[in-house]
Amino acid sequence: MQLVDHADHYLHRTRSDAWLRRYVQVQGDWLAHGQPALLFTFHWGAGMWGLRHARQAGLKVHALAAPAEGAAFAGRWVLRRYAQARLRSVEQALGTDLIFVPKGLRHLRGVLAKKEQVLALLDVPQDQGQGQVCTFLGQRVLLSAAMPLLAQRQQGNSVWYVTGLDVHTGRRYLHITPLEAGLSAQALMETMVQGLERWVQEAPAAWHLWGQWPRFSGPAQAVQDVPVPEEESLCWSAEKITDAWFRSHFEYAADVVYAWLSAVVDVRSARMMQFGCGDGITDLALALRYGAGHIHGVDVRREYEKLPLIAQQQLGLEILPKALSFETIRPSAPLQGQAALYDVVMSWSTFEHVQRDQVLPILKDLYACLRPGGYFFLQIEPLYYSAFGAHLGRYDSVPWHHLLVTDDELWDVVRNCEAPLHADEVDFGFADFGPEGYKRFVFEEYQALNRLTADELVALTAEAGFAVVRQERRHYEPSPVPDVLLEKYGRDVLVNNEIFLLLQRK
Repeated sequence: MQLVDHADHYLHRTRSDAWLRRYVQVQGDWLAHGQPALLFTFHWGAGMWGLRHARQAGLKVHALAAPAEGAAFAGRWVLRRYAQARLRSVEQALGTDLIFVPKGLRHLRGVLAKKEQVLALLDVPQDQGQGQVCTFLGQRVLLSAAMPLLAQRQQGNSVWYVTGLDVHTGRRYLHITPLEAGLSAQALMETMVQGLERWVQEAPAAWHLWGQWPRFSGPAQAVQDVPVPEEESLCWSAEKITDAWFRSHFEYAADVVYAWLSAVVDVRSARMMQFGCGDGITDLALALRYGAGHIHGVDVRREYEKLPLIAQQQLGLEILPKALSFETIRPSAPLQGQAALYDVVMSWSTFEHVQRDQVLPILKDLYACLRPGGYFFLQIEPLYYSAFGAHLGRYDSVPWHHLLVTDDELWDVVRNCEAPLHADEVDFGFADFGPEGYKRFVFEEYQALNRLTADELVALTAEAGFAVVRQERRHYEPSPVPDVLLEKYGRDVLVNNEIFLLLQRK
């Protein structure tokens, strides 16, 4: 069987999906594609065609794999080259990148968040003595419980399968079995191990790991029940989100930040700082969905202290990723020298709130916090002179109203507004103030806005030493701009609602 499995490594590269449809007999169904799911299989049979079939069925499966390196390959360059070639074949068969363990495990969050699938081999020896004890072939064996624990939280979106060989006809067969929803991680493991045992008893030669059996069983006293740390379970689900504010920052804001940064840095390994982190939701999303490995959020307020509870309520996440840290800072206090230099600084809808005479000093300070060649992603929306640049759109629906009336008149509009707020305009600080207190808070924030235009902001970043790598200005004109404003400010300033800047330390 192992020789057939080796042959399939080459065969799959030279045969089309038509060969698969003709020579692979399938029993059972994959889960519907477009949903996050866990797939489990074993070192049994000839698995390459199971991978091809999953891809043909529309799944986007990322397989967990050990890299072809380490002591096992020392002085064995032919074996290493062959192992590397097989790993490439797996990637080709699935049409996705592998997730290398253990370092790549943090990327599982991002894969599942994109509604893609993860494939894990369950029958892997646990040489470190940590895992879950199961009975296999009459012996106590130790297997990793991390992926079954994750499957437990996937609410039934899991299957296990085997790909075997009919030695009489040469045809392959694929058996897919769904895992019952609601089972504990231990029950899921026992179900799959019992399934593997049945297949091994039916075709013992098809199991590839007989030579590794001592690593599974070992001396009885070496096998212990060791719980998997909760933070390794990576248990969360975006399907639990009910709050519009959370969703907009967890999904839209994080997607935008990642799209801009991923073109120039690897967010998985970059040291990043979020200037004005607020409640930390976007930083959480970058860690969970895109595998960001280090984000330090700073803010003059302490909204991020609510993040553990918010994440539990909106995602079912019981513990924040270790990649995140937060700090309260004093307004305008320098950050330079407080930590090692960063690869990236980010700021989302923050700089319009910085006191105008402090914008340049803070930009210079952030410049000094970056390593040479490091990047600064900066976004502001809405800009002050745009239609709803007062940040009062939740209470006042008249475009450019703040530029047409006095502050007293504007406050009367806000104070007397009784219309319900749009859900995506209610942040998690609303409850701290109450309805009337929140009106006063946001109006005082409006009065403190620095009123920077996009051109003024770009000029200040240049004065601070930054080079502009990329910029984008978005425009919004919900109704014709009043002539009196066009004469005073000009169209470009009035319809420029948002600016994105990717800056670099020279």
